[in-house]
Amino acid sequence: MKRLASLISGVIGAKIFLSIIVSALVILVLEATTIFEGLSSMLWLAAVSAIVQGFTPIWYFTASEKFGRFANIDMIARVSYLLLCLSFIKDDNDGYLIFVFNIVVFAVANLIGYYFMFKEVDRKIPHLSDIIDALRDGAPMFIFYGITSVYTTLSVFILGLYQPATLIANYGTADRIVRSSAGLIDPINRVIFSRLSYLYKFEPKRALHMLTLSSILIASLGLSIFFGGRYLADFIINSFFPKYPDASEFIKSLLFYVPIVALNSILGLQIMLPLNMDKEFTSIFTIVSIFSFGAMVILVPTGGTERMIDIIILSELLVMILMVISILRSGKLRDALGRSSDGN
Repeated sequence: MKRLASLISGVIGAKIFLSIIVSALVILVLEATTIFEGLSSMLWLAAVSAIVQGFTPIWYFTASEKFGRFANIDMIARVSYLLLCLSFIKDDNDGYLIFVFNIVVFAVANLIGYYFMFKEVDRKIPHLSDIIDALRDGAPMFIFYGITSVYTTLSVFILGLYQPATLIANYGTADRIVRSSAGLIDPINRVIFSRLSYLYKFEPKRALHMLTLSSILIASLGLSIFFGGRYLADFIINSFFPKYPDASEFIKSLLFYVPIVALNSILGLQIMLPLNMDKEFTSIFTIVSIFSFGAMVILVPTGGTERMIDIIILSELLVMILMVISILRSGKLRDALGRSSDGN
């Protein structure tokens, strides 16, 4: 229990350290540039919103295989946030409420999560060594999320440099809807990841059984989102986003990305990371991000949204190919599951 307490205090200390860096960067941006002139309050709200989300204790409940307990809290928070936004945000002047509601709702969810966590684990003041350990252990995933932002969150920004605002509004709406839909797979992957990490090591026979079932489940969910999204695209846009009528066609095109993401989540989160293939995992996304960014810079200025959609889908396909090659070359999956046939 002492080791667990040290681990948790280290993670919290690392989050505090990173929050200080984020705050320092906000100050630096505001002092060094005029990009956010008149929008400093909005930038601070966005930064605090990101920090609050970063403090979620979901990692503890996932690792301890108690994700279901926090999932209920998280789901209530997300639904509450959506309802608040739909109820109180009426025009452009209410934009700041997006961040205010996010801060309040998820701060409450985090506090509830930490309350349950500290009922099971002793509280401890973070030591420098624990913080350094947490930063080092979390570096691969930190790098991964930073790298993948090149072809996930930056795609709309890069497109906006070359295309008219109306087109960007329609494409951006579709992009957010599709990526949010793909995000429905994440909670399931979190549960499966933590369980498979244990089973590969201690119960390989059960690991093979769970990998088979989870692969079918995730692949089916990805296909369901794809077909359901294409069928409901017009209804969703006409009912909830009537100002962006062209978004439905973008949704139908971007949805081809979802089944591929589902397959990549199986390869990455259910095979590579549980088998300690962190370096290979990060390397793949580094390569794909460089490819994606280069393709965007070269093709998007003349090809517009069509080329952007092609790049997004091809990037995920490249990820899948590289993951399959990496898994086959490493032999780790074969070795882990091979122990089940040996009766060990």
